[in-house]
Amino acid sequence: MQTSNSNEQLLRQQVHSRGLRMTNLKADVFNLLNERKHALSIQDIVKELPDYDQVSIYRTIDGLRKADVVTLVPHGLKNLYELGDSFKPHHHHISCDRCNHVAEINDSKLEEALNLIANSKRYKLTSHHLELHGLCASCQSLRQPDQIKST
Repeated sequence: MQTSNSNEQLLRQQVHSRGLRMTNLKADVFNLLNERKHALSIQDIVKELPDYDQVSIYRTIDGLRKADVVTLVPHGLKNLYELGDSFKPHHHHISCDRCNHVAEINDSKLEEALNLIANSKRYKLTSHHLELHGLCASCQSLRQPDQIKST
């Protein structure tokens, strides 16, 4: 993982390499995602950056995704966004079907298993996305399966 100063340099490099301009909004979105350490929705980002309009934030997120700075995290019908693998260690997510809590999974054995599966099919794995769903410990203790949210 990069230090803060090298993260800023890498951010600028990746933005410029895609022919995009580095703007205050791009830096603010990056800093917000870097500070929070967990994926945020567009609505969360808009709420945290009230000086910018929603359309500009959508466009900025799109540009940062194209520059491989920001990664989309599917979460039911809603998308969340976080910094990409260049800025934080590669990981996956597990989402609670009832309360929508999202937890990160960082497991080298899982990565090894995915590579073994790809190799067994004579593929060289270049990327992957794994989305897991279940019930978190708090929701399991509620024992009310009829109240599971459909997202």
